[in-house]
Amino acid sequence: MTGRNYDEVVIMVRSADLKCDASLHYNLYTNRPIFYQPSDHIHDYYPSVILYGECLYSEKLSGHNFTAQIIGRELGKSNLNATLDDFHKRDDFGSRIYKKYKEDSFPVLSPPPKGIGNYRKVRGKPTWEADLWMGKEFVRDIMAMMYIKEQLYIYMETYTENRIHWIRALTVTSKNPIGDLI
Repeated sequence: MTGRNYDEVVIMVRSADLKCDASLHYNLYTNRPIFYQPSDHIHDYYPSVILYGECLYSEKLSGHNFTAQIIGRELGKSNLNATLDDFHKRDDFGSRIYKKYKEDSFPVLSPPPKGIGNYRKVRGKPTWEADLWMGKEFVRDIMAMMYIKEQLYIYMETYTENRIHWIRALTVTSKNPIGDLI
């Protein structure tokens, strides 16, 4: 059995790098396509935001530097457009599986993805780095928030399993979330 350690992390954003990339699909240049999806577009456009900040909370990360790279992708890629129905377990014949609780039936769901991204410690430094893949709209919303000239904060719900730090939820906000935590 693996132990899980749940935590909340708050980062004060100090600076950011904004980037928009355009390219042709990488599978056009190889003899053996990887992650081949016939419906993928040959032109690939995606925004990226790299947020640099200082951890304010949790106690064990307080004062550490934090870098979050958030990359916007099409919703059709990497399971970003999955629905709850996609996680509804099915039997050998493809029928949905339900469990009974008192008089009601509830769907039996497959285990969810580990998270929306993960983060790791930079060896020998009080620094952490995160990688997240989100929908393009979310990344563009963060880019728009950069123009309000307000202090921005990152709030993350995280857990650690087998020494891997997973991000379960991410919020970018102009309100310091520490007051809501304490």
